[in-house]
Amino acid sequence: MKSLTTLLTLLTFLLPLTHAMPPTNIDFDLSPDLLKRQSPNTTLPLSTSTSPTSTPVPTPSYLCAYGDFGFKSPAPNTTITQLDDGTYSGTSFEILFCSNQYFKTRSVGLTVGLSSVGRVDKGGMVLALDYRPSGDGKVAGAGFYGYLFNVTIYPISGSYISGKRTLSGFEVATGYYNAYNYNVDSLDLDFVVVKGEGADP
Repeated sequence: MKSLTTLLTLLTFLLPLTHAMPPTNIDFDLSPDLLKRQSPNTTLPLSTSTSPTSTPVPTPSYLCAYGDFGFKSPAPNTTITQLDDGTYSGTSFEILFCSNQYFKTRSVGLTVGLSSVGRVDKGGMVLALDYRPSGDGKVAGAGFYGYLFNVTIYPISGSYISGKRTLSGFEVATGYYNAYNYNVDSLDLDFVVVKGEGADP
C-alpha cells in the first residue's frame, strides 16, 4: 500500500512536466550513404572540375633525320645551270650533308670537292674546305650533326664546267679507337651552260 502511494505521488509530479515539453521526433537515418558521410575516416571528395588539357608541343622536324648520312641536297643527277652573260659572276647551289655520328663520336668537319665523273677524291675543284657543322638548330637535333651552306662555282680562264661531274663530301669524325675517321659520300651532277646577253660569241 505504501509502494502504491509512492508511485502515485511520483506520477503526479512527472505528468505536468511531460505536458510542458513539446514532443520531439527523433529520426535515426541509418542508411549506408548517411553513415558513409558521417564516418570520421571518410576522405572528402576532390573537386570534379577538370583542368584544361594542355596542347602537346610539336616535335621539331630537322633537315637531317636520325640515321641519315651523306648528301641530301643536291639530289643525284641534278642539273646545275650556269648563265654565261659575260660577267663570270659564278653559279651557286645548296649543299646539305647529314652526318650519322652520335653518342661518343662526333662530326668535326666537311670538305666538298668536284672532280671528273666517277672520280672520288680531293684532286679536283675544292668547293668547301673543312666546314664546321651547322649550329642553327634546324639541320640536326641535339647530339647530332649536319651541314648546310651554299657553294659557288666560277668559270676557269673563261671556261665553264660542262657535262657530268662527281660531287664528293669528305667528313672528318672522331672515332672509338682512333683519333679520326673519314666518311665519304658522292653523287653525279650534270652541268650545262646557257648563253645570255653579253656572252662571248
